[in-house]
Amino acid sequence: MGLFMPTWKSKNEKRALKMLSKITDQSKLAKAVSFAPLLSVRLEAVQKIDDQQLLLEIVKELNDKNGLENSVVLNKIIEKSDHLNFPVLQELSKSKYSRIRLFAFEKLGNWQNVRVEKDKIEKYNYLSVLERIFNNQNGFSILRNTREIESISNSDLLADIYDKADWKIKEAAMNNPNFPKEKLIDIAKKAKDKSWSYAVLKIKDREILSYIAISRLHDIPVKFNELIEYDCDGCEHDENFHYWNKVRRYLELPQLTRKELVK
Repeated sequence: MGLFMPTWKSKNEKRALKMLSKITDQSKLAKAVSFAPLLSVRLEAVQKIDDQQLLLEIVKELNDKNGLENSVVLNKIIEKSDHLNFPVLQELSKSKYSRIRLFAFEKLGNWQNVRVEKDKIEKYNYLSVLERIFNNQNGFSILRNTREIESISNSDLLADIYDKADWKIKEAAMNNPNFPKEKLIDIAKKAKDKSWSYAVLKIKDREILSYIAISRLHDIPVKFNELIEYDCDGCEHDENFHYWNKVRRYLELPQLTRKELVK
């Protein structure tokens, strides 16, 4: 039987790819996608298939299988995005993998499901980041974790990250433009660590800042000095920075009135 084995089934990658380059028969290419032992050969074969019915059958077959290699082949198929017909896209929307389904829904114009899939992906990414942060899995660096956090768009997840992580991760969450304003205000009102100074520098509403300043005058005065010592580039040009300088002067010179403070 081995005498009649197709050359693309060879485990010699160079030999298998060379043979595959000569094949133009779409059905033979489809067999290579399904049965070639080397991923590189499967990917090269699917790249050469234009027959939509064969692509549909391949997607159906891959949808019934697990495994990283099969998901990679599906990703190769979606690279043909401009050449996939409606039935193929519909079948891709049934994939086990959120990113494949997201692609299909976007192409099909199913925007409600697009939002659902994006939420699933973001939730998965969020849980994955948290798992690495707290378990230090795979030795991922703080830098990679913070970059992933800065890409999250769900404000509730960002607030949750802030509540569960140490300072570097808190800082990354607060740096995200989607970090909830209500959470910043809450931090500015209650935080006992350096999150306080970071939060007040990000709040631009002067009325809210005045309220925070007045509500915390009973607090440890050093909290206000922390802000003055806070190392941030360009603070000398920041209106909030000058405002909190005024707060500091208020503490140092009690004769200043609260009315003057909030001007």
